[in-house]
Amino acid sequence: FRMVTKKDERGSIYFDARESKPEEDVGISREPSVYFDAAQSMSVLNEENAPQIAKHHRRISIEEPSTLLSRKSLQKPFRRSNRSIRRESTLRRMQLAAKEKFPSFAFLAPQVKVGEWGFPGELTKDELTICQTFHSELNERDSVYKEMVRAFSTVEDEAYSLCRFLRARKFDIDEVFKMMDDAVPFWKEAKAQNFYPDLNNALGAPLSVVTTQFPTFKFGIAKNGCPVTYTLAGRINAEGINCMIDLDGLLKVQWNNIMFQFVEKIAESQAEHPSFVRCEGMNVMDLKGLSASQLNSNTLDVIKKQSDIAVCFPETLNKMVILNAPGFFSLSWRAIRKFLNPSTAQKIEVISNEKKGIERMKALIADHNLPSDYGGNAASTASIMEVQCQKDGVIRQFVEQMNNRKKKHEFELKTLESVTLSVFTRSVSSAKFSLRKDSGTLKSCEILHSNASTPSCTKIAGPVQGPGKLNVVAEFTGACTFLLVGEIKTDQ
Repeated sequence: FRMVTKKDERGSIYFDARESKPEEDVGISREPSVYFDAAQSMSVLNEENAPQIAKHHRRISIEEPSTLLSRKSLQKPFRRSNRSIRRESTLRRMQLAAKEKFPSFAFLAPQVKVGEWGFPGELTKDELTICQTFHSELNERDSVYKEMVRAFSTVEDEAYSLCRFLRARKFDIDEVFKMMDDAVPFWKEAKAQNFYPDLNNALGAPLSVVTTQFPTFKFGIAKNGCPVTYTLAGRINAEGINCMIDLDGLLKVQWNNIMFQFVEKIAESQAEHPSFVRCEGMNVMDLKGLSASQLNSNTLDVIKKQSDIAVCFPETLNKMVILNAPGFFSLSWRAIRKFLNPSTAQKIEVISNEKKGIERMKALIADHNLPSDYGGNAASTASIMEVQCQKDGVIRQFVEQMNNRKKKHEFELKTLESVTLSVFTRSVSSAKFSLRKDSGTLKSCEILHSNASTPSCTKIAGPVQGPGKLNVVAEFTGACTFLLVGEIKTDQ
C-alpha cells in the first residue's frame, strides 16, 4: 500500500488503500483513494469498507494472459528518476514504522504475498506460452487430466492450478504429463469411490478408534496462512492398526484428508485471509516416543504408497517440520528421501532438540493456533483429537490393545452412563472375553476368527448400565492381538 501521513492531535497515520506504487513508476491512472486511520479502533472498519482492500488485488485469469506476467515482463525498460527512488524508499520506511507501531493494522495487507517464481503474476513471457500450451493440451486429452489439475476448483483459480502443476516439473510440459500418467490409475481408483467421503463406512472401523492408533489431525492456521496438519508418529501403533484396517485403509484416509478436509481448511484460511491464494499446507510430524522397530519395511511401504497419491496433488506442501527426531532417524531418513521428489525434500526441516522444536513452532504458528504441547495457548493434541473424532452420542471412549502380556482392563461408569464393548482383530487364535463387576460375570463372549487377511469386529457386550467399577478379562489360546473398544454414553 502507498502510505500518506497526516498528523493530527492523536498522531494518526493514514494508508491509501487504492495505490500500490507511485504513479510515475507503473504508468497507471489514479483511482479514487480510500484512506484508513491506523490509530482508530479496528471496529470502525465495517463489512462495507474492509472488503474494498481485497477486491483491489490484481486480477489473475488464464483468460487474460497478461495478468499472469510479472511486472518486469509487462514494463518496458526505463530509467527511474532519483526523485522516484527516494520516494519509494521513504514509503518503505514509513510502512515499516507503522507496522511496528500498529501491528493490528497488518490485516489490511495481504497475509501471504506470492511474489515467487512460477506463480501467476510472476511468469516470464516464455513461461506464459508454456502455461497456455498446457491449458490447451489439457482440453484435448482425457478429461481425467483436467480433473486432477482442477481438483481444488472450489478454492483455487485455474491459473494457480496450472502453474502449480508446471512448477512441479520446472515448466516442462512433457515431464508434467509423464508425472500425471503415473498418477492417473490411482486417481481413477479413488474417484470410483468418490474419494471416500464417509471414512467410517470406507474403513469398516470407526474413525475415532483408528485415530487413536494412527493419530493425525488438522488444526489451526500458520502465520503464513497455510492450514496445519499434525501427525504424532511416535504414538502410531502398527499392531492396533492391523487389528482394524490394512494399508489400503490408510490410503483411503489420505484421499479423504486431501479431497475434503484439506479443501475445507483452505476455504477457512481464505475466509480469514482474503488474499491467501496458495493451495498449500504445513505438516508437523512429531517423532517423540518413536522406536527403531517402528521404522520397518511396512512403514516404508506406507510412505511409498502415500507418495504415489501425493503425485496427484503436486506443490501442495508448503513446509514440513519433523520434531523430536531420535538419533537413529538419520539413517531411516536417507531411505525415506528416496521416495520423495527433490523439491519436496527441500521443504522438510528435521529438528532433534525439543526446546528448539518448540521455538520453531512458535515462530511459524501463532499461540492461539498452536496446541499446548508445543508451547501454544490452544488445547492439547489429545483434547483436539478427542473433540474432532467424537462420535454422536458418545461422551468418551477407551481403546486398549490386549494380548498375552495384557489380559485385563479396568474402567468405571458413573450414574446414568452405559458402555458398549467391541473387539477388533485379525488373529486366528481363539479368545474368550468376560465382562465382570465386583466378583460376578455380567457377560462372556468367545471370538473365533478364521481369515487372517481380513480383520473382524465382534460386539461382546452392551449396553451395560452403570454406576460401578468394571473390568474386562481375556483368555487366549495362542499368540494373538485384539483391540478392545469401549464406547460410553449417557442417558441424560
